[in-house]
Amino acid sequence: ETVRRRRDGEPVHIEVTISPVHNAAGEIIGASTIARDIGERLRHAENQRLLVREMHHRIKNLLSIVQGLVRVGRRRADDVNDFANDLSSRITALGAAQQLVLGLPGEEEPALSEVFRAVLEPYRNEGQITIARCDAPVGANASTSLALLLHELATNAVKYGALSHSDGQLTVDITVANATITIAWREYGGSYDNGDEGFGTELMSAALRGLGGTIDKAWHGGERVVTICLARDQLAH
Repeated sequence: ETVRRRRDGEPVHIEVTISPVHNAAGEIIGASTIARDIGERLRHAENQRLLVREMHHRIKNLLSIVQGLVRVGRRRADDVNDFANDLSSRITALGAAQQLVLGLPGEEEPALSEVFRAVLEPYRNEGQITIARCDAPVGANASTSLALLLHELATNAVKYGALSHSDGQLTVDITVANATITIAWREYGGSYDNGDEGFGTELMSAALRGLGGTIDKAWHGGERVVTICLARDQLAH
């Protein structure tokens, strides 16, 4: 394998095979040279190397997050079964988001509303959850923090809020304005009574730091509204 230059000066990677040419008496009278362009093959090899490095990077990040969940959750757990169930559901939420984001090389990044649907799928009851469409892309780095944030909101809704009974309603409105994405998580029904404070709140704060976002919680009559503001470029990263 070697590198040559075309007439226009552009380098080209080639594989050269040189074979002797014999006469009738078996004497070497010359050489036959065959040059093959291997640029495409080398590009494929480099792409594979980059994909493997990216896979290792993502696996390390996910393992670090899981270790953090185990370490912090264990200190706060009162019951081993509750701890195991909470940890399992959080890992499931991470898996749902990662399955969307990883996809196949060359595929478009998933839309924000797709990630919402994937993470909330285990909690869906007929007609209880409505998610507005938003085509803003979610990048590989942001997907992990976003999945944890949405999972904590959904878990709280199941324990204390709109999804804790069959009459509750959860509506997710998404507004895109220039460089900012505003998510309004609206729950009709339920009573939190500070039930969403604790480790889950800390986890949401950590997830928002990873997204460079802010969160605000408020009650409007019988409606609980959680407003999340995210930077669009940070979400796509």
